[in-house]
Amino acid sequence: MQDYFYDLLEVMPIQDLDLKSQFLMVDKEICRPVALNELNRRARWTVENVKVLQSEGAVQAFNTSVTSYVNNSTRLFRSVPVTPEAAGRFQSVRI
Repeated sequence: MQDYFYDLLEVMPIQDLDLKSQFLMVDKEICRPVALNELNRRARWTVENVKVLQSEGAVQAFNTSVTSYVNNSTRLFRSVPVTPEAAGRFQSVRI
């Protein structure tokens, strides 16, 4: 009887499997070489893409957009009028 993971490889390419399934395949002797190759490929791809994003300034652009969103949201909440009753309720709430 063949292994489930081996059958899975015949039906679905390893690139289409999620990481958890790929890590489980590493434990199976018959699938280990294929799974390790794919995990290494994914790791290299991730590292290379992070380097590209950093060199293009995408990380800084993302951080700037998040900061802008937070600042705008804070400004929006500050502009909402609060009634004295509501203010009293907020003061009694402890976080």
